[in-house]
Amino acid sequence: MGVPGRCAIAIAGAAIYAVSFALPAFVVMHGGSPESGLEAFLAGARMWYIVLMDGPVALIRGEVDFPDLGVCVILASWVANPAIVVAIGMAAFGRWRFAAAACAIGLCLLFAPLFSLSSGYWVWLGSAVFLWGASVFAMLCERRRRR
Repeated sequence: MGVPGRCAIAIAGAAIYAVSFALPAFVVMHGGSPESGLEAFLAGARMWYIVLMDGPVALIRGEVDFPDLGVCVILASWVANPAIVVAIGMAAFGRWRFAAAACAIGLCLLFAPLFSLSSGYWVWLGSAVFLWGASVFAMLCERRRRR
């Protein structure tokens, strides 16, 4: 696939991903208001910062227990964001195997059973599915062209 095709796939994947930031992504159970994808992204980033910067010290001092299952689910789900960004970059450079692998990792981590999911979540998921499908398709096309 040529440069225009690679760029089109990367731009389309990035656009779908960016739209997910503007849409309502989830509603915290028990009467919360809808949170945008950007708010969800920033909340996850803050949680990772706290875990990585304050967590080890607090655990050693005995100030906190290990995170509960809900926090672990949120942290694992957030890791899909860098995986999607890596997939966009790999697609732009035509590295289809890496793009497909990054999206596969992202898709494995895109779960949030503790929340009432909204349209932004499904668009976020769609960006990973689109990039994975386009990467696999491009990889198969290149393999077929080589034969």
